[in-house]
Amino acid sequence: MPASRCIRFADPGHYRPQAGESQLIDSESRYRTIANLVPGFVFEGVVKDGQPHPSWVSKGFERVYGCTLDRFKELGRAAFYDEATRARLDAGALAIAQGSDLNLEVPLTSIDGVQHWLRVVARTVPPEKGAGVGRVLGVAEDITERKRLERALAAAIHEEQQRLGQSIRDELGQELMSVALLARALAASARKGHQPNTADLDRLSTLASKTISTCHGISQGLAPLSEAHGGLVQALHDMADRRDEPSGPAVRFCSD
Repeated sequence: MPASRCIRFADPGHYRPQAGESQLIDSESRYRTIANLVPGFVFEGVVKDGQPHPSWVSKGFERVYGCTLDRFKELGRAAFYDEATRARLDAGALAIAQGSDLNLEVPLTSIDGVQHWLRVVARTVPPEKGAGVGRVLGVAEDITERKRLERALAAAIHEEQQRLGQSIRDELGQELMSVALLARALAASARKGHQPNTADLDRLSTLASKTISTCHGISQGLAPLSEAHGGLVQALHDMADRRDEPSGPAVRFCSD
């Protein structure tokens, strides 16, 4: 009778992963932690028949879309993207399938009706041996706040351009017209042999100085004081240099 053998099974409660397995677990944990810190989300998926098919997303996906990935797939892309955006995503998926990287900004509407913007960067990972389809790894950065600030800045610039245009048309235009009319009158009087009137010359000088002041005000609106233009110190130096000019500013230093 052959000798019996005793087979012992490891106690699951005392199982210790091997070194390689432990490193893999640590790496996976770091990956998931970093993915959840992204201002947006990280995603994985594949491209089949020219269409993107996400298979995993980090937690940020639900913050952006307002639903889970399963719910997203159930509703379909048309529930979140307009037709033009879907066409851009399809073109991007085709480019990825052909080996190119993806980098584009797309708008979307969450399930709650909130408008968001994403900057999507993705790359294909070649398939392993025996696998027919390569994976796609990417990051979708939430740039909604940046887009909001860009729109606010564009609106502010447009408003300032309108204000400056009105200032040039109403203030500067009228002042230049007054200078031109007075100069024309003085020229006509001189052609008749009359001596220029001192009061008219003083008025012409005053109008010219006012026009220069208006030009300075408008130019500051176009290029306000900043470190890039020398800042306040450089502006004071420029003012001092123009002090002795006929139309230069009056500079006076006072001490408290």
